[in-house]
Amino acid sequence: MSSTRPIVVYIAIPIKHCKDSYVIQSALEAEGMIVKNPCNLIEPGFPEGKISKFYADSCYEMIESADILVLYSDYYGRDCSAEVGYAIKSRKPVFPFSIARKESENISADFMIHAKVEPLSDSFEELIRRISSFFIKRDSKILENSAVHNLL
Repeated sequence: MSSTRPIVVYIAIPIKHCKDSYVIQSALEAEGMIVKNPCNLIEPGFPEGKISKFYADSCYEMIESADILVLYSDYYGRDCSAEVGYAIKSRKPVFPFSIARKESENISADFMIHAKVEPLSDSFEELIRRISSFFIKRDSKILENSAVHNLL
């Protein structure tokens, strides 16, 4: 991954799919990433209808502190779309991820999201590779620009 510090990842996922979020979190942490998972904010069994302003504010703060956003694209709705929009506006890369690719085919129909995100990954290996490649390319550009600046 990045040679300077661990990559911080926010997972955009519906609360009702917390079990899947823990699987994604575990895979990313195994690669040395720091994961901000909104499902860790609530206690098991917390009623969806009772999620407060605190929860939304906490999610936006976590996105703000993250380097990237991983969108669980198998099942996402308005909340995840808001998170993706916020990340895009904040110039953070968004990596859609699918466990059941057939369910994710709808992401290509979401023109406002599809046009601004990285290609869909349907395995943990592919997701890790895409994230790594993104940071390698970004770091190379930074070094290249720095070298040019130093020559001037």
